[in-house]
Amino acid sequence: MGSGSSKKKQETARKVTNVVNVANAFQDAGKRSDEKKSLQTAGDRQDEEKGVNNGEVVHQEISNEKEKQPLQQNGDVSHVLVPDPPIENGVNDDDANADELMLSHASVKIQSVFRGYQERALRRKETEMAIKIQRIYRRHSSQKKEVTEAAVMETIAEVTPVPEEAPAIEEPAQDNCEPDPCKATKEWLEKTPTKTNVKKQIVGVGQQTKEDFIAFQDEITELKWYAEQQLEKAICGSEFVGPKIVLVSSKVPKGDLLTKIVKDNVLIFHYDFKKDTFDNLLENIHVNLEAFKPGSKARSICIYCQGGPGFLYIRRGKVVTVAKLKKEREQDQVRFFKEMGKLMSKREPAKSVIHVMGCNMLGNEKGEQLFTHLQGIMKPNIVRFEAPLELSPAGVEMVETYFDFEKYKTWRSNKHLKLDLDL
Repeated sequence: MGSGSSKKKQETARKVTNVVNVANAFQDAGKRSDEKKSLQTAGDRQDEEKGVNNGEVVHQEISNEKEKQPLQQNGDVSHVLVPDPPIENGVNDDDANADELMLSHASVKIQSVFRGYQERALRRKETEMAIKIQRIYRRHSSQKKEVTEAAVMETIAEVTPVPEEAPAIEEPAQDNCEPDPCKATKEWLEKTPTKTNVKKQIVGVGQQTKEDFIAFQDEITELKWYAEQQLEKAICGSEFVGPKIVLVSSKVPKGDLLTKIVKDNVLIFHYDFKKDTFDNLLENIHVNLEAFKPGSKARSICIYCQGGPGFLYIRRGKVVTVAKLKKEREQDQVRFFKEMGKLMSKREPAKSVIHVMGCNMLGNEKGEQLFTHLQGIMKPNIVRFEAPLELSPAGVEMVETYFDFEKYKTWRSNKHLKLDLDL
C-alpha cells in the first residue's frame, strides 16, 4: 500500500512539474514578444523624428537598377528580382510571426495537458466510487443473508420438538402374547418430526404474525380517527353543527327547482352529468365547506342521481357496482368514496349518513351488498348509507332532512310535466 501511494505522489509531482515548465515557457515567449514589439515601436518613432527613412532609399535604388536592366527571359517564364524586406532596428516580421505562433502552440499545449489531467482525475474518482459502492453492497448482501439464515434456523429450532428414542422391543411374556414390533416402530415414526410437519408449523407461526400485524394496524387506524375527531372539535367548537349537502345531477328533470325548496342549513350543488369528474365534485364540496367555516365537515350528504336496484349512475360512463369497484381501472370511483368519507363529520358518528335519492337502490340484495362494500371502503370513517323509499316513514324523514316536504311532493309529482312550476 505504501509503495503504491508513493508512486502516485511521484507521478502527480512529475505532471505538475511539466505543467509548470510549459507555463514558464509560455511566459518567457510572451516577454520576448513584448520586448521586440517595444523595440520596433521605439525605432519607428526615432526615424520619424530624424526624417530619415533608409528603407525608402534602398527601395528607390533597387527600382532604378531594375528599370535599367532588361527582363531575363527563360522560355515562357519571366524572372524578376525582388529585394528582401528591410530589417528595422534588428526586428523582422517573420520573427514576430514565429513568436506569435509559438505562443499559440504553447497555450494550446497547456490547455490540452490541463484538460487531460482533469479527465483522468475524474475517471479515476468515478472508478474508485464504483468499487466502493460494490464493496458496500456485497457486504450488505452477505450480512442480510446471514441474518435471514440465522432467523430461519432459530424458528426451526423453536418449533421442532426433541425426537424421542425408539422404544425397545419387549421380550415375549410368559402368557405366550408376543408384542408387534412393526406397530411400535410406526408409533415412533409418527412422533418423530419431519420436514413437512416443520413447514406446517412455520406457516402457522407466519399466519399468526400476519394476524397480529393486521390487528395492530387496525388499532393505529382507530387512533388516527380519534385524533381527527378531537381536532375537528377543537377547531369548530363543541356546539358547532356541520352543514348538510345535496348533490343534484343534471339528468334529474327540473333539478334546478330543488334550490328553492331546500332548508337553511343545507348546501345544494348542481353538477354536469357528462362533463364533471369525481375530482370536481370533491373539490366543490371541500371549497364550500371551507367557505361555510374553516375546518368544518358535512353532517350528512344526499346524492340525487339516476340508478336502479344494485347500482348507481352518478356520472356518464361510470356505473357504481360491487364488481366495478373491485376492478383496477375503476379506482377513481373508489377514491371518490374514500375522500367523501374524509369530508364527513366525526363529532357524532351515529349521525354521519349518506342518503341516495332519485332511484330504488335497495330493490334487490345487490343494493345491500353495494352499501356494505362502500361502508368498508370508507373505513376508518364511520359512515352508513341509506336509501329508503321516499313515501315510507323513513323516506319522509329523509326528505324532511333536506327539503320542505310539501313543496317536495309538489315538485316530485310535476317534474316530468312541461308546465312551469311555481314553488
